[in-house]
Amino acid sequence: MIITLTTPNAVFTAPSFAVLEDQLMGAQAHGSYPAYWWDDDAQDWESFDGRYYAGPGDPHLTADDAIDYAAWSLDIDANQITLTTTPPRLTGIELTTTREHLGLSCVALGTLLSVSERTIRNWEQEKYPIPDGIRDELTHLEDVTADTVRRLVAAIDATTDHEEPAEIVAWRTDPDFSSANRGSRFTSAWWRTVAYEAMTSRPGTRILTPTAQATNPVPTIGLDE
Repeated sequence: MIITLTTPNAVFTAPSFAVLEDQLMGAQAHGSYPAYWWDDDAQDWESFDGRYYAGPGDPHLTADDAIDYAAWSLDIDANQITLTTTPPRLTGIELTTTREHLGLSCVALGTLLSVSERTIRNWEQEKYPIPDGIRDELTHLEDVTADTVRRLVAAIDATTDHEEPAEIVAWRTDPDFSSANRGSRFTSAWWRTVAYEAMTSRPGTRILTPTAQATNPVPTIGLDE
């Protein structure tokens, strides 16, 4: 995480709120006082604005009080201060792990992200930095996948014959998957990942190919992207 605190006179950038606290202490107009200190009389941690902390460990500055602490320590109006947090740049191994978790090949992920397979491989091998927006796009794909699993589980629960195991249809090849799911940019491997997650959520559920003789098939669900 990258924390950026902006004031009229300076910009503070830190990898954590503990480090930001140290930076603000070094720039204080009131002297070097931490956001919290040990109150021997109360036998507790007391904050710069009179609040107390009784949790485990030594407390540090948090997102909730960073702006107030900066205003107090720098002697400026809190309305003149902004605080933003951004996640660190995605690493190649994080991209690989997420892609594999989603059941996507480099080609499939490249299609979903509107980049080439070669670009995905270069990102994963860290030949080039991964653009900041890719993390958000991956989060969207994860959200879509999780939502599809939830809807498939709901479809399992809604099957009419609860005497027989619910049966999910899955496809072995991308052409077969695409033929049955017109307009979807996802792949057969992605759907098998979804089917597996739903199956493990409802023990007894089976996964069959379209050519198998299903006796209690799960209703078809639409695929959102």
